[in-house]
Amino acid sequence: MTTMEADRMRRLSEKDVNGPDLDQAPFAGEARKLFICSSPRSGSYMLCRYLIAAGLGVPHEYFNPHIMRPMGERFGFGETVRDLKWAWRGRLARLMQPKAPEEAFLETYIPELRRRRTAGGVFAAKVHYAQYERVLDNPVGHALLEGGVFVSLVREDLLGQALSLHVSNLTGRWSIDETVTTAPSQSRNYFDNDAIDACVTSLADEDNGWRMFFARNGIRPLFLTYESFRADPWRDVDAIARALGIDPAALPHDYVERDMPAEFPPEVPDRRKIRASFLERPGRIVPADPAR
Repeated sequence: MTTMEADRMRRLSEKDVNGPDLDQAPFAGEARKLFICSSPRSGSYMLCRYLIAAGLGVPHEYFNPHIMRPMGERFGFGETVRDLKWAWRGRLARLMQPKAPEEAFLETYIPELRRRRTAGGVFAAKVHYAQYERVLDNPVGHALLEGGVFVSLVREDLLGQALSLHVSNLTGRWSIDETVTTAPSQSRNYFDNDAIDACVTSLADEDNGWRMFFARNGIRPLFLTYESFRADPWRDVDAIARALGIDPAALPHDYVERDMPAEFPPEVPDRRKIRASFLERPGRIVPADPAR
């Protein structure tokens, strides 16, 4: 059994996808390009795991600075990538410094990424809108995105998504395992309604950012929801294959996530209690009784 075949039969963590086991044989052709346009806690990693199992690229958050640094170091760009800031650059900053060091780094990072991470003739990446603004909203990033197939992944339950984001912000845990990838909060107030509301606003802004991006560039993405994907993952994977011009019948369909990972760590209070506390805050609109 090859490494890829073994990976189809187990759930991959973010650490797994970061590592060299999923590097591919060097690819020199013109790969199809797939971009999963999402926001945090939208189920995008679950979609990535299914796409990896199907052989449709090795989608990952390649333009998240927390991931770019270790991956860039592994690719031999350690001295360069450690000092990059990845701050959003407005129009004035671009006029004063047309090509930032970060953009120059992308000119070497992206070709190596596409060479090592193309599988089944597909280079795939998932991108949150904030990462597009910080990392890819420049000529190098635009060239990468041009001609790609775009998937818009959203979560119908925005409050549930915000609660998940709030917990991840506090615990520093973003993957399905117990790895802490960002600094956890020293004072973990899971019932902080202001912080939860800020997460709601942030996620809505990300979703709107992608909608504006699609409209301004004349892109009609394949729209998916977290809820529909969980209900029938392979239906959506097959739709993505067709959008790429690949026959779904040629894909392996043996991967199934039978036991969904716990979204919240065990020490976190019951999400229903956090939700109820948030919805009991003053000033909210009480919905009508649907039975009336």
